[in-house]
Amino acid sequence: MFQSEEEFLAPRSSVLAELWTFIELAIPTILVNLGMIASPMLCASFIGRKFDTVYLSGFALANLTGNLCTFSLLAGLFSASDTLGPQAFGNGNFKEVGLIAIRGLACATAILLPINIFLVNYLDNVLLALGQDRDAVELAVAWYRIFVWSFPFCVVYNVIWKFLSAQNIMRPMIVVSLASYGIILPLGLEFLSERYGFLGSAWAYVNFQAIQAISLLAYIAVKQPHDHRTWPGMSSWRQAILAHKPMMDFAGLGIGGILAQCEWVFWECAALVIGLLGTIPLSVHTIPSQVLMLLWLPPLSAGTALSIRMGITMTHSVKMTKKLILSATVLIVLAGAVINTIVYRHARPIIQLFTNDPEVLVTAEKMWWKMCTFSQLCSLFGALCGIATGLGMQWTLASINLVWLWVFGLPNLYYFTIIREGGLEAAWTCINLP
Repeated sequence: MFQSEEEFLAPRSSVLAELWTFIELAIPTILVNLGMIASPMLCASFIGRKFDTVYLSGFALANLTGNLCTFSLLAGLFSASDTLGPQAFGNGNFKEVGLIAIRGLACATAILLPINIFLVNYLDNVLLALGQDRDAVELAVAWYRIFVWSFPFCVVYNVIWKFLSAQNIMRPMIVVSLASYGIILPLGLEFLSERYGFLGSAWAYVNFQAIQAISLLAYIAVKQPHDHRTWPGMSSWRQAILAHKPMMDFAGLGIGGILAQCEWVFWECAALVIGLLGTIPLSVHTIPSQVLMLLWLPPLSAGTALSIRMGITMTHSVKMTKKLILSATVLIVLAGAVINTIVYRHARPIIQLFTNDPEVLVTAEKMWWKMCTFSQLCSLFGALCGIATGLGMQWTLASINLVWLWVFGLPNLYYFTIIREGGLEAAWTCINLP
């Protein structure tokens, strides 16, 4: 399944061969992304089954804050690595791959550090000003102040991931990720929550992220699976950061990528609006939103793999790249249709993984078809995001998202959900429209 460097860089003679190479990269990318998406889903499932509804609402507020102010920023910023890293590797500019990794580390630190210092001190004031339930806010703030310690490890993990994926080195990512969210996180949730209660789940999350990043660093230090020409060492930080044009190119694409992630920001703002309806609607919303994050993973990951493969293929043949884009997009949409049909037909057992509350269960079932519809739309959108990233069109994607989500989407959501008192039903209708 994993190709050598020569095989990865070699041009393909047919679109089927190129599509197969894309699939070989997409599958491990999906598995790696699974850890990032499944981890909050596991936390939500554990908290929803073990604690009262208000605790799930508290977790939802803390998690959406992390998504809004950290994870969405990381995803957007490192889209620059998805664009520039494979292009540098495909052109034989191997040292630049490592310099791009250092730039990503520097930019991520500069962006996230001040934001999270502010949130640790003032998150309660922000959430209360937004009209959230006071009990849920108190739980969210306590959870977030522990959760924030996972972010340095998350940054390191993302830097390594993008550095290795540009070289088609995915095996260490898969092994470490599967072990971390398949074993470490569930065990941590069970034992730490038993000792520390609700906040034990936050410590379990930090522990999971730390072990994941440290294990990956240790593997690379010992096995050195990467091309030695791609890592100039941290001593090259001046060359990476102080080189004006390359740094500005990375920052420009990264900022565009962050703005392009405004659909993620929109999603978290939608949760804040729904939180105004009370703890029960927010708890209901948390279930399809967590499942949706998991369903969003395959097309998003496939889009990332497509952008990486585009960076390689365009150095050899623009015509083949166009064929790859078309065939990969069709494949992603069809796969999404199959997955969403299965999820729709098994709504009740999936919802029961998150809650035992009869009211939450019944209401979530009513919303389920809307969630599956939105998920299918995301299948196409994931492919389009990958194409835009591969072409370095983060700013174009950002402009489109900003107009449709913020000029039309969020105002309509607030108007029909809160002012017109349409409730959760209206909220999910508005979520689907943009």
